[in-house]
Amino acid sequence: MVVRTIARIAAQWNTPGAVEKILPFTADLTEGILRELFEPWGRLGDSKTYARDVLGKIDYSRTVVNLPRGQCIWRCIEHLAHLRTITVLILRDDMFNLHPVANLPRLRRLTLQGNSTVSLRPLTGSRSLRVLVLDQCATMSGAGPVDLSPLRELELRRLVISGLLTKIDMASLSGLRLNSFRLESPLRGSLLPADLHVRYLSIVAGARRVGFADVCGVRSLLLDWVPDSDDLVGIARLSELRRLVLFRVPPGTPPPSLSGVKVLIISSRGGKADAT
Repeated sequence: MVVRTIARIAAQWNTPGAVEKILPFTADLTEGILRELFEPWGRLGDSKTYARDVLGKIDYSRTVVNLPRGQCIWRCIEHLAHLRTITVLILRDDMFNLHPVANLPRLRRLTLQGNSTVSLRPLTGSRSLRVLVLDQCATMSGAGPVDLSPLRELELRRLVISGLLTKIDMASLSGLRLNSFRLESPLRGSLLPADLHVRYLSIVAGARRVGFADVCGVRSLLLDWVPDSDDLVGIARLSELRRLVLFRVPPGTPPPSLSGVKVLIISSRGGKADAT
């Protein structure tokens, strides 16, 4: 309640000394404190001044910044770059201007959640972004699939695509090089492009019918089902594969025999078994 009171005073009147009174409460940035800091942003006073003189003085490097929903936050995004220490950021609902996000100098992980229309082109200006999560994006009827081709201009290490109705342009993954790629969306009948390079590949949570046999460089593959004969043919085509993880499969599932591949089985009851 102290933070709430000071934050509202600082946002509305830009009172000198307000930030000094807030800083002692930010040594351990809890979700509640963050909520009270962001609540008046854009609703009271000048959003740019509050971002520059108060929010910009706080260290966010050890916490997840989950901005609240609402039109007020839409108006504040253009001033987000003042919060220079953000490393992990979650943006929910439609965010039509991601350029300020790309200007965050220390941003490492970005989650876009519930964005009906997503253009990733503005993110090409980010030099620090390493992890991108797209969750429930482009789900609305008539919304075009997300174009992932701008990601080729980033030094991205990990990409996660989740959400039952998320739509992506699979062909736009062409040429992308990732250390880790996790696909959870049921893009049935789709094929991952042959010039997609991934070291650790996970196909889970309904994405079973997505073809992965032509992906380059796969060393570790995680599946959450028991592969059938067609799956095993595709797995055998992954020439660099060294580990297969079958996750949450029925207890007692026999390990498939794959030459040169270590198989780790994690049953739905948490049991584990290794096979070579």
